[in-house]
Amino acid sequence: MTDGMAGTRVSTERHGHVLLIRMTRPDKRNAVDAAMTAGLDEALNTLDDDPDLWCGVLAGDPTAFSAGTELAAGAGGPPRAAATTASSGGTGGAP
Repeated sequence: MTDGMAGTRVSTERHGHVLLIRMTRPDKRNAVDAAMTAGLDEALNTLDDDPDLWCGVLAGDPTAFSAGTELAAGAGGPPRAAATTASSGGTGGAP
């Protein structure tokens, strides 16, 4: 079974007790942007919440696992979380 997550950035397939999580953005060598982060978060939440899933496998595509963070779009974190914390005088999660 294949489920799309966050558009076409992340797909999942169940294989018995294993969840295959595949990053599907080959045009950008699976660079992580906010949409990819949201898709990965959703897939990992599925893995965490489903007692029938015992492990997960994170995969890229045949040409690349991941190029890292999408620099053109900014950091790959949630869109507003860090900005909101920083503007309110918080540390943005830093100790």
